[in-house]
Amino acid sequence: MRRVRKYQDTLASGAFSGIIATAITTLLSWLLLQSGVSFTSLWIFAGALILNDSALHTPWGISLAMVTHLMLGGIFGVITAFTLRLTGKDYYLIKGIGVATCFFIIARGIIQVLTNIAPWMRDEILSTIITLINLLVTGIISSYLIAKRIK
Repeated sequence: MRRVRKYQDTLASGAFSGIIATAITTLLSWLLLQSGVSFTSLWIFAGALILNDSALHTPWGISLAMVTHLMLGGIFGVITAFTLRLTGKDYYLIKGIGVATCFFIIARGIIQVLTNIAPWMRDEILSTIITLINLLVTGIISSYLIAKRIK
């Protein structure tokens, strides 16, 4: 059995774990979109943070949206890693879910309303449900990876 190397670098472990978790959930969302389910993906929301709607729905806009989405995943992972570092690794999955719900409320409930980012998403119940599930899965994956990687 291969032994996982433990790291003391909380920032790097968190960013790496958050990006990996975000990449996995982004792939799952993309597969859901390809199967015909109609919703606004999180990478469109992330791209709307930095681009106007006309620039967002272009090949370069989607590419930039994906990079922004992965960067936000890294930030999510760093917050999760510091939460686990400060509070301990016991119940790490519950703590990851807790960070995810805070991230959801801050992103969709506060930032989106205050800045009017992607306002059409507030009318899409399915997009909101998929976003919440996506963030919960991201929280579970990233907290698992972080708990296994940090001392």
